[in-house]
Amino acid sequence: MNRSHIIAACVLLIAVGWAVWLLRLGDTSGTQSSAPHRRLPIPPAHGAGSAWPDTGNSGTFAFAHKGARVSLDLTQVRRSHSHLVREEATPSSGGAAKLTKDRAPDPAFDFLTWPRRHFFGEETIKTRRCWVVDFKNPAPDSGDSPYGTVRIFVDKQLGALMRMTGYNAAGKRLLNYAVISGKRVNGTLAVGAAEAFHYEPGTSHVVQEVTYRMP
Repeated sequence: MNRSHIIAACVLLIAVGWAVWLLRLGDTSGTQSSAPHRRLPIPPAHGAGSAWPDTGNSGTFAFAHKGARVSLDLTQVRRSHSHLVREEATPSSGGAAKLTKDRAPDPAFDFLTWPRRHFFGEETIKTRRCWVVDFKNPAPDSGDSPYGTVRIFVDKQLGALMRMTGYNAAGKRLLNYAVISGKRVNGTLAVGAAEAFHYEPGTSHVVQEVTYRMP
């Protein structure tokens, strides 16, 4: 093999190496774009493990974080959304949608009284640092609630609920509820609107969409 052949072979090997590297880079960037936000692990199904102490059903939840004791005001969590009015688009007989308004909360916030609570960690929601707390249904087979576990994201500074995810007793996602507008007033968050997406268990298929707004 002469010198020109050796040079040509080296150039070909370098080109192939660059092509493989670029392909891998493209795969990595594609993965990042399809999942730009870190997903928290799904809460364990009801009865899985024993890391769910009974903390009582008081209006506060205390936990330790980085050597400090934190007390979360669950009454404030509920109050931050209690003024919102439900607006649900429901199909009429003619196939169109009509708007119904009432003050019946859905999702209901009864889970805040569930005695089994677990501090999960921290997460950023809309630039706000939030506490992440899981609530486990003490009686998932009673039919009182469709949720086996509810995870809430509470603004650390303002004490307002920013997001909530509900799972059935098998750990399948049923609900995503999140603040979509609000403003800070006198050190608290005045939530202007929130929306809820109800899913077929464990899928991304939305079966119902509900919006909540300030009346």
